[in-house]
Amino acid sequence: MKALVYIPVFHTVEEMGPLDDYAGEGLEQYKEGKDWWVEKIAHLWVLIENGIRDLGLFDPKMASKLYVFLDTIRYGTDPEKLKEFLEKSSKENSPMASIALELQSQGATLSGAEDWDIMQSISDVVRRCIKEEEELDIDFITSKTEARNLAIIENIDKIVPDGCMALLLLGMEHNGILEIEGLHQRFKVVTPIGE
Repeated sequence: MKALVYIPVFHTVEEMGPLDDYAGEGLEQYKEGKDWWVEKIAHLWVLIENGIRDLGLFDPKMASKLYVFLDTIRYGTDPEKLKEFLEKSSKENSPMASIALELQSQGATLSGAEDWDIMQSISDVVRRCIKEEEELDIDFITSKTEARNLAIIENIDKIVPDGCMALLLLGMEHNGILEIEGLHQRFKVVTPIGE
C-alpha cells in the first residue's frame, strides 16, 4: 500500500507571485494587519517543517522512498526546471521551496501537483473577482476545486509506487481532498499537522 502524508499549507505573501499585491492588500483589511499575518504564516511553516522532521522524512532512507507534490506547480514539470524554480523561490523566502529542496537533497523525488488547465480556470475567475470585474461564482469554484483535488490524487496514484510515500503540500482550501471516494482504500493517509 502507498502512504499519503497530507499537510495543509498557507502560502507566504512572497509565494503568491502575481497575486502578491492583492494578497498583501487582502491581509491589510484584517484588524490584525499584514505584519501579524506574516508572522502567523511564518510560525505555521515552522510547525510544518517540524511535523515533516518528526515523521523522519528528512532521513535519507525515508526520503529515498518519498515523492513530494507541491501546490500551485504544474504536474509533469521538467525536473530541472522545477529545481531551478524552487532554488529561485527559496532565495525569495519560500519555505515550501526550501523544504522541498532539502528533501530532494536527501533523495526525495519532487513533482508539481496541479492539473494546469483546472488550476488556470480557477485562477482566472479569482483574478477577475479580485479586480471586481465579475461576481464570485461559488458553485463554479466548488466544482473546479473538487475536480482539482481529484486530479491531484490521480496524479499521485500514477507516480507513487506501492510501498512508497507521497508528501502533499497543498493549500488549506483543499481539505475536501481527504474525502475523495476511495482515497483511504488506495493510501494510508497521515495528517501530522491536522486537517
